[in-house]
Amino acid sequence: MAMVTIDIPQELHERLRLAAMSNGRSLEQHIERLLDDEARRQRFDAVRRAMATTPPDADYFESAADWQADRLL
Repeated sequence: MAMVTIDIPQELHERLRLAAMSNGRSLEQHIERLLDDEARRQRFDAVRRAMATTPPDADYFESAADWQADRLL
């Protein structure tokens, strides 16, 4: 894998380095984890928006009632 250098403030670099160390990861692993976490957060935000704009319909409530009835047996 090709390596590149990015310019970031020393204070930010130190924060990232300390966070990586405290989680037992390399700086590279920590940045990858941060990116993965942000991508996951964005996916869940999209799901929440879709759910908010698409309320449940009658079929959903009927199925939910059936699930609850099955649970009581």
